[in-house]
Amino acid sequence: MKLRKAGRSAPYPSFPKAEVNSTIDDSVVFQNCNIVQGPFIIRKEAFHRIGGLLEGFGKVTLLEFFLRSKGELKIAKLANCSWTPKITRTDRGTLEGSNNFSEYSSLGNEHQILRIVTENRIEWAACVANWKLCAEKPYVRPRDLASIAAPICCSVVLGQMLIDFTRALEKVGIQYRLIYGTLLGAVRSQAIIPWTYDVDISISNSDIESSSTFAALQKELGNQYYVGDSYFNMPRGHPLMAPFIEVDTAQFFDGPDDLQGNALFSERIEQAVKDMLPLSYDWRDHGYVDFYCGDSERMSGYSLVTINNQTFVTVKDVDKQLTNWFGENYREPIVKGNWTGFSEEGNSPSSNC
Repeated sequence: MKLRKAGRSAPYPSFPKAEVNSTIDDSVVFQNCNIVQGPFIIRKEAFHRIGGLLEGFGKVTLLEFFLRSKGELKIAKLANCSWTPKITRTDRGTLEGSNNFSEYSSLGNEHQILRIVTENRIEWAACVANWKLCAEKPYVRPRDLASIAAPICCSVVLGQMLIDFTRALEKVGIQYRLIYGTLLGAVRSQAIIPWTYDVDISISNSDIESSSTFAALQKELGNQYYVGDSYFNMPRGHPLMAPFIEVDTAQFFDGPDDLQGNALFSERIEQAVKDMLPLSYDWRDHGYVDFYCGDSERMSGYSLVTINNQTFVTVKDVDKQLTNWFGENYREPIVKGNWTGFSEEGNSPSSNC
């Protein structure tokens, strides 16, 4: 694994190996469960020396520990750590009732790491939203090296969330309708609006009020997302993984001894990286799915729309609903020109039920 900073690279050595001693004294160790690397144990002395757990780090806990210890931290895996929903939530960071859920952006800000390159993927500390990179058009997986290595648009992340959540809803037998800004993007460009924060999904009132609905979705989606009550008790789905693209990264390097990877630092990509800065701690800047109450009119009947060349279910009378929500000129984008970041304009009304 290699860590990539804006403007320079740094080799990422393997974790130091340590034998697990079954007779180890519990008074001198700190134990935690990490979803990505598995259960781990470290000496309390080392844990306190490097400042303990930092707020906002969950999935990347081991990586962050390793960076702060300058590669000297000894970490041993355990086999007897319980896997419970409580531990899962704790490891990912606390979301419920919070407006700060941003461990990857925390990592980026704390260590100036924007990009993590492994053998089969590139992960980013955050997604990007600006007119230079993110046009309102259907997503096509990048093929040229410069596009593959460039930051990932937040609209791409939202597009994947749309696929994952609608598949999960269908799997657990819950009817849905795409509404508001997500439907608007489908009608206007068959794409996700690139300056929007979220995906808008309506489910029936009975489903949204049932305690089993989001538990079933959480089970189906696993540790990739958090599903349930969020900011101001709004039912939402939040991504728990960093934006990434799966790709054989060997093509970026000139043999095994090349730690730089010139393709990762072209002028075009460097400019795209600059457009990401500064990274945001705002929970909204990571994208999410909003679940809205669906009355009988909204849920009765349906039609189909296309987003990113895939088909989704929406309301029956699309024109009537979009006109009601956005006015007669709903096909004309409100946000124009050199936009950067997200905007509430032209995306979705603010009401829920």
